[in-house]
Amino acid sequence: IWLVGTDGLIMHYDTESAINIIDKKKTLEYLRVEQNYPNPFSNKCGSSLTTIRFSLGTPQHVNIAIYDILGHRIKVLMSKHVTADMHMVNWDGTDIEGHHVSSGVYLFIIETEHSIIKKKMLVIF
Repeated sequence: IWLVGTDGLIMHYDTESAINIIDKKKTLEYLRVEQNYPNPFSNKCGSSLTTIRFSLGTPQHVNIAIYDILGHRIKVLMSKHVTADMHMVNWDGTDIEGHHVSSGVYLFIIETEHSIIKKKMLVIF
């Protein structure tokens, strides 16, 4: 019997050897995004950053932008082709003009060729 798990794991089951793992999802498209850290974060002194970490299963173009709760784009943090690996990008709590944003809830949105992931973060000043 062949089984495919929800995580893409392919397994073969027979009565003599139980379950044998045949292949794990290696090159299939995936995007994993961690919650930014620290969250919430404060930029009172102008020196604090929050870090967004993400990993890709295949090289592809990635867009990362910050939006306010009303959906207005505040700043683009990344728009480029990146390798299949773990990556990180920092945000210093400023908008596109370099002004500090107000305290509140913001979204960071990561878009690839096949995925969009949105996460909330809190800025406190």
